[in-house]
Amino acid sequence: MDIIFKDLHFIVLEDKKVVLPEGFGTTPGYDEGSVKNKLGLVDIQLAGDNHPPFGGTHKRIGTLERGNLQYVSHSIQGNQLCIITKSERLQVESFYIANEGTNAIRTFHKITNISNEEVILESANSTTLFSDGMDDLQNMYFHEFTSCHHYENQPKVSSFRELNLFRPSATFRRVNIGSKATNAFFPMGIVENRKTSKFVMFQIESDNDWYYELGPISSKEFYLYLSGPDQMYHSWCKKLAPGASYVTVPVAVAYGNSLNEVIAEMTHYRRTLVPYFAPDADLPVIFNEYMHLAWNAPFEHVTKALVPEVAKLGAQYYVIDCGWHDDVDPDTIYNYTGAWYESRDRFPAGIAAMADYVHSHGLKFGLWIEPEVVGQHCKEMLEYYDDDCFLTRNGKKICEMGRYFLDMRHPKVRAYLNEVIDRMCDEYGADYIKFDYNEECGPGTELNSDSLADGLQQHCEARAEWVKEITERHPNVIFENCASGGQRLDYKSMSLHPLCSTSDQIHYYLYPYIVANMFTAVLPEQAAVWSYPVNTDIYDVVGAEKSDEMVSEELVVINMLNAILGRVHLASRVNLLADKKKALIKEGIEYYHVMTPYKKKCVPYLPLGYASVGDGTVAVGIMAEKKLFLGVWNLKGNKEIEIPFPGLKVKDAKVGYPKNLPTNYGLKDNVLSIRFTEDEQARLFEIDLM
Repeated sequence: MDIIFKDLHFIVLEDKKVVLPEGFGTTPGYDEGSVKNKLGLVDIQLAGDNHPPFGGTHKRIGTLERGNLQYVSHSIQGNQLCIITKSERLQVESFYIANEGTNAIRTFHKITNISNEEVILESANSTTLFSDGMDDLQNMYFHEFTSCHHYENQPKVSSFRELNLFRPSATFRRVNIGSKATNAFFPMGIVENRKTSKFVMFQIESDNDWYYELGPISSKEFYLYLSGPDQMYHSWCKKLAPGASYVTVPVAVAYGNSLNEVIAEMTHYRRTLVPYFAPDADLPVIFNEYMHLAWNAPFEHVTKALVPEVAKLGAQYYVIDCGWHDDVDPDTIYNYTGAWYESRDRFPAGIAAMADYVHSHGLKFGLWIEPEVVGQHCKEMLEYYDDDCFLTRNGKKICEMGRYFLDMRHPKVRAYLNEVIDRMCDEYGADYIKFDYNEECGPGTELNSDSLADGLQQHCEARAEWVKEITERHPNVIFENCASGGQRLDYKSMSLHPLCSTSDQIHYYLYPYIVANMFTAVLPEQAAVWSYPVNTDIYDVVGAEKSDEMVSEELVVINMLNAILGRVHLASRVNLLADKKKALIKEGIEYYHVMTPYKKKCVPYLPLGYASVGDGTVAVGIMAEKKLFLGVWNLKGNKEIEIPFPGLKVKDAKVGYPKNLPTNYGLKDNVLSIRFTEDEQARLFEIDLM
């Protein structure tokens, strides 16, 4: 029996095993004769079952229960396919959901215990893709997306041979452990076949633990296993009483005939995950005091000096970051957080008066908070919360960087945080709240859970539900997603927030390497980037009077171009700049708004492929409705640059920003030529396509 759904072709074999012979989409077909040897859709490891015999390499495929599951039925309702398989112990409903406007498929399993005894899950895939016919490993490549603080989303491309996947026992795996899903690697990847020019891209939609594994089955056959937590790497298990169910972490898979095409398909799909946020509909520009200005120590007099200038530049929101709270030394303030009352030392008139002042200049007002933690010196809240209000391991509260982690499952925790958010919005006047998360709780908690990772999953799900609740509770407030910059850029988190911080990178000349790759992971209309033309390294050395002399017009342009392709997070002492440089900021903001209608439906375009730190030339664009907005940076590289446009036909090109600074460029034979005059220089081009 064949089951056809979109571009997926499932086969029910004579023994009632269900297989998806060609799931990679990277080869033109599959070997009909080997279909019987294909592995099934579902791999579940149950406690007490024999583990797959793969030479001690701990491969996740080929579990005992996979062989026991047999086809029962399937149904297609609208854009959803459900295939039901069953063994003596389990029933599995495998869901495949398509979305209009993209070829991406979202998939997950609902696993139900149909036996009369408890069963314990130790691993369960969300999906596994298979492919064969790969004669030459040198044609097969895998794109992984590495990350760390200040250097988020840095792609690395390796051939299957470089990954040692020519050995039958080999596996290539990436794993995330803990509560920052993009801490070291992003939960996504791309498989590329350079012989056929086929690409398949996946993302795992987890805001905590996740796992993926790539490996050979034979010399010509490969598999890609995608899942949430498991026993081996996350200390995970899930007990299912008779009749109980568990739903695996959703994953999405998209296909394309080029790198740009497959990223475009995933981009369209990601928009289906993000609900409409009314106050963010026009993608407002944010000014935030933190970066290269207040850091952890905002003060009323500093804010008052900045607000009128920020309003004149065209920003729409003014955000006071860490330090508006707690009358303690700013250098130790994080270890005292948790109560979230205003600081009268730094804001003598009060935060509500500060909000009124911001509002009087036509700006919306914002505040920062780190809701999920309590500082180890916050005596008030440590006395208020019960012991079971915290994540614990081995019976002790988990502590990192001087902060304890609240357990978002606890009603007392959510009730107090609701009071905090209500106070910030209704009493202090916040129209914008930045959620930060600077710690990592690690493997999870054993409290009220079957395992450490089960406790973590429950906690993170409760947090997600709370974010949804407070968003509905305050529909006119924007809630930003930040975690040490970009440590929570997974699409479980990104489906809850209209925008995110992409990085805490403090050097403007390094940010282009993040911007150029970030749109592979995050929608451009969600990806906020800092623009801070007046660096504190300048201000602290030369002071206020001479700071402007140290900031060139080209430096202002680079900072603005870093941000305007995504979301602008303006910062630094912009009030110290001369009028010409302020005019460049204002022009950048005005042009940002010109791009807004395109940005909300655009796809990324990487004419030079990924950027690597140290590249002399960086280029990335966003594209919609026959219009391409292309950013090009010269970062101490070759000043004479040529940008080809693979897959596009260019009709015309002009400088979009800045319009009044000299730019030497030309368009010929579908190649944009630029002659820069400075070692560090950037331009945004507005390009019409045929």
